[in-house]
Amino acid sequence: MTRMRDSGGSPVSADLPYVKWLNLNGTGAPADLLGNYTSPTEAFYRIPDNQTFTISTVIIQVSDVGIFEQDRYGAMAGALTNGLRFFIDLGGFIVPLLGGAAIKTNNDFFALTHHSRLTDFGGVAQTIVSEFMLADDYGGYLQMTEGQRFILLLQDNFTGLSGHKIELRGVLAAE
Repeated sequence: MTRMRDSGGSPVSADLPYVKWLNLNGTGAPADLLGNYTSPTEAFYRIPDNQTFTISTVIIQVSDVGIFEQDRYGAMAGALTNGLRFFIDLGGFIVPLLGGAAIKTNNDFFALTHHSRLTDFGGVAQTIVSEFMLADDYGGYLQMTEGQRFILLLQDNFTGLSGHKIELRGVLAAE
């Protein structure tokens, strides 16, 4: 079996960076979370069997036609009622992330991380991208093992948005 080696001849891990998205079935496939989730719904990524996922960044992308105001979510008519809430499920032990804070407005993105930006791409649609760089913002990466889940609790109506994705970036490795 051939192993990758660095320029000094030392073995290099074959583990590669991965991007996984939160979706309604936990597979990590790309998904726009644009439904009416006024009944609580979990969007999540489940770590596959015999794998470890070390998450370095959580990215939230919201796109909408119209002008993003500070006190709204996207260009919707106002703030979210319940907001986005993140959790990790460590095999039945549920841990709230961000100190349990909910993201209800565009301003909340900027308040929770300085890695947020708003773009308009020269048209009428605008997009806010907010990156939670775990090592920079919180002092370390989040390592999760098989069966554990990274969860976003949805409890609002997102049908007015044109894009709504949550992605996890990190390294997926065999245990």
